Amino acid sequence: MFTLIIPAFLRAEHETLPDFATPALNDLWRFARFQAVPRTRSQLYQTFLCDQLGQPENVVYASPVWQQMGMNSVNMLDGAAITITADEACILCEGLNDLYAGDVVFQAARPDLWTLTLPEKVQWSAPCVLDICGQMDGSEQASGANTQEWLRLSAEIQMWLHSHRLNENRQPPINAVWLWNAPEHTSADFQAALLLGTDSVWAKNSSLQTEAAPYDWAAWLRLCDERKVEVAQSAVLVDDFVACRDTGDVWAYVDLLADWETRWFAPLRDALFSGSLKGLRIVCEQGECVIAAKPQWAFWRRKKIFDGKYWG
Repeated sequence: MFTLIIPAFLRAEHETLPDFATPALNDLWRFARFQAVPRTRSQLYQTFLCDQLGQPENVVYASPVWQQMGMNSVNMLDGAAITITADEACILCEGLNDLYAGDVVFQAARPDLWTLTLPEKVQWSAPCVLDICGQMDGSEQASGANTQEWLRLSAEIQMWLHSHRLNENRQPPINAVWLWNAPEHTSADFQAALLLGTDSVWAKNSSLQTEAAPYDWAAWLRLCDERKVEVAQSAVLVDDFVACRDTGDVWAYVDLLADWETRWFAPLRDALFSGSLKGLRIVCEQGECVIAAKPQWAFWRRKKIFDGKYWG
């Protein structure tokens, strides 16, 4: 069964969306069998892509971010969203290492993801950066023993970044670093596809055979044929929707839905209806929709209209 993984596909209940139409997706949803498998965004990536995030017990991740404080909330975007460069990451990591004079060590695994090596075993736990981007209520922080260390480091780094020359003309500024622990992982959770198409930066933390995300369904069929992999044993993870979810941009979301109708949902519906595709699984944080081949024979299934928020 072909698997399509779409992080951040659904919108928040409180959001008001512009009018949109998704007839092909409506048909897929009409004939789908829904399974509620709630996952956080980081759990979604960890299940289908990232199985190489483990670190020694004295090493945590450090994600450079942009934060904007509001009256009752905090908006935050990660380093990938604000396009931090390799040079910027190098400058900031070297500056932080000078600041702490070897007591702790920062190293850039990639521009938007660093590691922080501490002198002793970490006694606190903080959520993955994937789970806190977007709008927060300001209460997100570490838990467990010695959270004062997490608070101290976070505050010191934020103050240091506030006056850093790199931010003088940068918009948005890199004004904080989110410190978080590598997630626990068991091999039983990991769902490995023989071939995975994705452009996600998190593919660097995967042991899977990955290819660039295809433009559309037809391109993926060609690639599977070239690699001699059965489509049913392949998956595509596309995080197109992450940026507009984290920024709250509902207009970009509607534009993406229209684009996906043409490139993915309509071709997938046609392939299922014809029987050339034997099964489809669409996965997001709320759960999984599974559609069998030639589902239209279940003509008694009531029609559904996708509203962008509900997948059950």
